[in-house]
Amino acid sequence: MAPPGAGSLAAKGTAELAPPSVPSRIFGHVLSGLNSIGTIWIFVMMVLINADVIARALFNAPIRGVPLIISLSIIGVVFLQLPDALRNGRVTRNEVVLSRIEARGSDWFHLLQALFHLAGAATMAIVIVFGLPLMEKAWISQAYFGNLGNFTFAEWPIKLIVLIGALATGLQFLLLFGRDVAALNANQRNGLLRLAIVAIVVAAVIVGARYALASESSLTVGCLSVVFMLVLVYLGMHVGVALAIVSFFCVLVIRDSAEISGKMLALAANESLRQYELGVIPLFVLMGMFVAVSDVGKDAFTVAHQLFRRMRGGLGTATVAANAVFAAITGTSIASASVFTRIAVPEMLRIGYRPRFAVGVVAGSSVLGMLIPPSLLLIIFGILAETSIGDLFIAGILPGILLAVAYAVLIWVMAARFPRSVYASGVAPDAHRTGGEGDDPHLGWGEMLIKIGPIMGLILLILAGIYGGIFTATEAGGVGALGALLIALARRKLTLSS
Repeated sequence: MAPPGAGSLAAKGTAELAPPSVPSRIFGHVLSGLNSIGTIWIFVMMVLINADVIARALFNAPIRGVPLIISLSIIGVVFLQLPDALRNGRVTRNEVVLSRIEARGSDWFHLLQALFHLAGAATMAIVIVFGLPLMEKAWISQAYFGNLGNFTFAEWPIKLIVLIGALATGLQFLLLFGRDVAALNANQRNGLLRLAIVAIVVAAVIVGARYALASESSLTVGCLSVVFMLVLVYLGMHVGVALAIVSFFCVLVIRDSAEISGKMLALAANESLRQYELGVIPLFVLMGMFVAVSDVGKDAFTVAHQLFRRMRGGLGTATVAANAVFAAITGTSIASASVFTRIAVPEMLRIGYRPRFAVGVVAGSSVLGMLIPPSLLLIIFGILAETSIGDLFIAGILPGILLAVAYAVLIWVMAARFPRSVYASGVAPDAHRTGGEGDDPHLGWGEMLIKIGPIMGLILLILAGIYGGIFTATEAGGVGALGALLIALARRKLTLSS
């Protein structure tokens, strides 16, 4: 799933249509309800992990079944929140080509979107058709996860959640498909006919490719699958759908069996997410949400602005410094970009920076979240590559610092030598008076320590716990989320609505 704003073209393409009908609104409430259950589930994961860490560290009595519950929770959370994420345009997709087509006012925008949404509905249909027997088998045989005498959990409830999530997501895909068709017909009389012709051509190409590749080796099919996947992603198909569709087609070509291909896709939906280590993703996202609500990022930016206010391009450098500190808390570039887009960009525009430069600084420095530990990307890489996450964290410290310093130096050089590329007026604001820019925050060292204290405390809590062997990287997400929650509560920033 993508952050708010990703996949927004789906919303743009249908925003001008008539308001949703009563059934559509009811369906939207159902999706919101599923999403809320998933959100509460993530909160429960945080509580369980912290309880397990405390019980293990203080009483040497870990709570049984917590790793299994967390691993199963990932499947439940994903399929409960996926439909609502799709409805709100938060499922990851590449919009480069689609945005350009939309800007030209071409009917191909709605045509492509209709095909992609239809492909998404077909993918969910495959998961349901071949996943239903898996659920029935688990129900009849009373299959369970875990080990007798330790902790067990029935399989069928998780498989049922997969089916419910797939059904809701498939219906949402169909709803979006219907809106695209309506928009296409509104633009031209033969819109539906044109869509049907394109769909027939695409189907013919797929069938032809299947038989053309039947005699090729598995290696050739695999290499071509990467090319097809990249093409579909670049054109704007949702990344998850593109992966599923290409995988289904390639297994179909290699094994010459739609049943085998469908079963493998259904198994992937039910089993591939069942990894305890993947629990770090929703927990770090939850921590990032609490950090954003508690204004920790805003305080980091304020302190950095105070420290660098005398420099040319000081506000840009402050953004990089604050992003580096913020990255050491959340570990995600997406969280950094979303927070500092709201904090730093308006302030830089107010001071007199060029909009392009302001947005570029935030977008560029947000990648520090991928390097500076605890990096969510490094954790996922460590899981996939079966490499020590602690070693990866150590390896990411110096490159992260070097990249932050390089950004700061580049900003200073641009502001000093090429001010027209930085400032809207071509001249640094207040340069004649202070040698710097912007309003002076007038913060004393004591005030800065008070503002930066919670941030540094959260960083030390996470890193000290990981390197001290108190908890794992996955558990660090839960502990960090609880720490961020306590900060937000102490600052009285967490309201009922937020």
